[in-house]
Amino acid sequence: MLRKIIPLYISVIFLISLFPCLSQASSRYKSSITLNDGLPSNNVHQIFCDSRNIVWLATDAGFFEFDGGKIVIRKELEHLYGERILSICEDNENNLWIAATNIGLCYFNGHRIKIYSHKDLGIKQEIQTVVFDKNLNNLIIGTTDGIYKVAINNKEKLQLTAFETKKAINITRFIQNDNQLLAISTEAKKIFECNITTNQVQLLKRDDYLPLIEFNQFHTSLLLNELALKNEAFKIRNNEYDDIECEIIQTEQVTNEIFYLIRYFIEGIEYRKVLKVSDHEVEDFSKSNNIDDVFVQSIFVDEDENNIWLGTKDNGILHFQNSIFQYFGASYFNLDEFIISDIATDDKGYIYIATKNEIIYFRENQIQKRISTSELCTIKEGRHSSVCEEKIKIYDILNNGKSKLWLATNMGFYTLDLNNDSIKFLGISPAEKFTFTNDGQLCCLWKNVFSVFSGKNFQEKTFSYLISKSINVDVSKIVAHNSEVWFATKQMGLFRYKSGEINHFNKNNSDIHNIINDLLILPDGNMVAGGNNGNIYKLRYQNNKLNLLGVIDHDLGLTGNSIQGFQYLDDGSLWCGTNKGVYRFDYQSWKSDSAISYQFWNQTKGYYDRSGKNSIVDKDQNIWVKTNKQLLKITPSFIDEIQKSYCSINLKKLQVYNKNWHPDSSKINIWTKQITGPISLSNSQNYLTFSFGFQNCLNPGKSVFRYRLKEFESEWSDWSTNTQAVYSNLPSGDYILNIQGKHLNKANIIPFSIPISIAYPWWKKPWFYAITFAALVAFIIAAMRIYTHKIRKEEEERNKIGTSILGLKMKTLQSQLDPHFIFNALNSIQGYILEQETENALDYLSDFSTVLRKNIDNADKDYITLSDEIAYLKHYVKLEQMRFMDRFIFEIVLSKEINPYDYSIPPMLIQPFVESAIRFGLSACKGDGLILITFDLEDNNYIRCTIEDNGIGRSKSKEFDAESRKSSHEKTMQIVQERISLLNKMNNNTSKYDYKVFDLFDESQKPIGTKVEIGLPFRKTETNTFR
Repeated sequence: MLRKIIPLYISVIFLISLFPCLSQASSRYKSSITLNDGLPSNNVHQIFCDSRNIVWLATDAGFFEFDGGKIVIRKELEHLYGERILSICEDNENNLWIAATNIGLCYFNGHRIKIYSHKDLGIKQEIQTVVFDKNLNNLIIGTTDGIYKVAINNKEKLQLTAFETKKAINITRFIQNDNQLLAISTEAKKIFECNITTNQVQLLKRDDYLPLIEFNQFHTSLLLNELALKNEAFKIRNNEYDDIECEIIQTEQVTNEIFYLIRYFIEGIEYRKVLKVSDHEVEDFSKSNNIDDVFVQSIFVDEDENNIWLGTKDNGILHFQNSIFQYFGASYFNLDEFIISDIATDDKGYIYIATKNEIIYFRENQIQKRISTSELCTIKEGRHSSVCEEKIKIYDILNNGKSKLWLATNMGFYTLDLNNDSIKFLGISPAEKFTFTNDGQLCCLWKNVFSVFSGKNFQEKTFSYLISKSINVDVSKIVAHNSEVWFATKQMGLFRYKSGEINHFNKNNSDIHNIINDLLILPDGNMVAGGNNGNIYKLRYQNNKLNLLGVIDHDLGLTGNSIQGFQYLDDGSLWCGTNKGVYRFDYQSWKSDSAISYQFWNQTKGYYDRSGKNSIVDKDQNIWVKTNKQLLKITPSFIDEIQKSYCSINLKKLQVYNKNWHPDSSKINIWTKQITGPISLSNSQNYLTFSFGFQNCLNPGKSVFRYRLKEFESEWSDWSTNTQAVYSNLPSGDYILNIQGKHLNKANIIPFSIPISIAYPWWKKPWFYAITFAALVAFIIAAMRIYTHKIRKEEEERNKIGTSILGLKMKTLQSQLDPHFIFNALNSIQGYILEQETENALDYLSDFSTVLRKNIDNADKDYITLSDEIAYLKHYVKLEQMRFMDRFIFEIVLSKEINPYDYSIPPMLIQPFVESAIRFGLSACKGDGLILITFDLEDNNYIRCTIEDNGIGRSKSKEFDAESRKSSHEKTMQIVQERISLLNKMNNNTSKYDYKVFDLFDESQKPIGTKVEIGLPFRKTETNTFR
């Protein structure tokens, strides 16, 4: 209790601070989330962060997950939508317990909600708050009539034990600290200490002398006792009422800051206030941030990003974000009006602020000294002059690096000695802007005239230049670089001065705009300039020309038209402001062939005063900006810390062929709904759409992402706001989906990866390959055996056919050497000899011997040339002519396409048909017999041989032929038919050997002869040698 901690003689542990140096300019900026932003209710009772870093809201409209400024609708929580939720806690098993006014106590395990009604619990009053005691594994609930301990080991039936109280007490919340549980009632000065072991409640008694806080005009006070705000009560001094007694109802700590939610009563009405303690100083956070009239119900501190979230009554959620911007307004300097003429700095870290009435020395966010500008008039006039005070105006101030602050006024120049604060009037010239060159010249501008002064105290004017006679030129910036001076104007572009010469550059002779708001010379000798056309120019003066090296414009991400406030820091960053926000460029990345890297802050990120124009950089590389009504400090060193993002990326959804893919429960986090992987898909599930985004990100800002599917692609996608990755027709295999995300105003990149496997089809699996290979080998072996067997069989068949053909040829030869033929031939020779026709006998004998020789020669040949076959036929037919006493004639005709020496045909195929024509067709003729043998070339390696006679025909010849002749002829033709059949088996061509016999008739159908057509597939003759 309080009296055990603080001795009775201590009456005040907070002292009044009379100095403004205790004030701290806020580095947080406020935003809000209300019904208009999608919040279900503006009455937020509690903001609770569980062990999974998921934030939950207890509101008058239900229980909701809160993710980065938006409400996440969860189907399993739909039973609580529309219900008044007052309190949330988490047990040892990481399950949530929720106090709902009209329902009772609710249990949520990520899958489902289980509701224990008031009747189930055996209580009649509403549950208003719930906490979990880790030591006893029990819940403690506060109702409108008392306190209860709830045993939760058996989820089917909870066991309640009431705390002993003398009378009913209405408990609204609990405070847990240092193994102590305090119950807060609705009544003032009613805080109870709970003994969980004995189930007893005791009212905390207070000392008569409570600690006192009295805030100064900056809403701060010095903390002298570390134990002060660890107690239950203290007092705040109030000018309208007596000292107000306050009670602490919530404490939250982050890094070196502690936030307290306190309550106090005035005329029976409860009020709330938030206090912040940091560096031995307590601040009225509510008053400093203009939320003193807001009823705060819950504080949540985001420890990762050091942001503050307040759940309020009727005002939704207030969000206070860390910022690199600090604002120092009139109240900070205890002024009614704060109009800054100019600012300067030195190597000691001082910021010198020139206003209408004074010069302020400012260091480490504290006012060190004030010097009234009335002293300037006293020095000039030698006496005090109120008229002078009204007329004198400071335009520009500059530290020359020699412990002197130069002041440019409408009365002339003054110097302020920074060591002894003495002021000296130099006169020289009135000036609005001025600078010093390295060779000891003072260059200044006044009413369109640029002047250069040198000599002792710069009393000698060495150069003067009238900028314009027709218009009043507004000079926005003047800078010196070595011995040259540049100044920018808002009407006429840029001017350069060196060695008594002026060069003028504008849109007529350079690629710049005529309106130039600011100009800065960089360490590498380049210049940057910006105007009102939304372009930042990188320039370099060389060879008497102003060369344009590059432009940053809207296409490269620049927003806003008015450019001003350039500064270059030691880390290589280039800063500037626009009418839309502040930019930090990576100057080294500004190349002609690539986009420049940048970061951007606008109003939503704390840069809400965009009236700044002039700026300076102090020794710690902080940027100070003079705005219309306040001083702005930008602390780049905070960027690395503030711009870290502790959000995580998750895979929110996977679609296969545009239909949601539902993994089994082992691959999804039931609380975050995140797919945890690995993702295993079938080979047909290869058209994938991945949806991703930040998870549990309380301060997401504008986010961009890029992705790649490793093992499928090596290059990352471009950075964009797109939160989907689509892949079609993915081949089977194992992949890793890599995703990177970042916020535009944050530096670090947040990675995410998940393995993905697309199964191979059964025909691409190893076992199938093994079986297929084995089957292929077996097939090849079997095919080789079958082919070998086939070749062997074909060879055997070929040999058999060859033997048969040879036998048939021998039979044909035998038929051609028929005894009747030989006998008839010998008789014919004998007849010629007896009749002493010696010459005929010799001719006949010569032809007969030729026929016999060719029969024998051709017997062992497969093919002979067509010329040999024709020669053989001529000899044979000639013999038959002589035997039949020239009763017929014959003719052999070749088509023009046939060269008989180029074509080869089987021997002994044509002669039997010629013999048949003579024997059966012409033998009965008395004379004028004719045999016509023609050879025609057809397509497909085919020769058509036609044998036509004008004999008696086949039907009539049967009447004259003896049976022996018929039998001999039939036998010969049978041999020919068998030989043709065997030749066709051996021939691989599509053309086949065949023959057709036609009877010829006249118009009266009287037989007039026979025609035989023989089809002969031929071979081209390659050599003159045939087997």
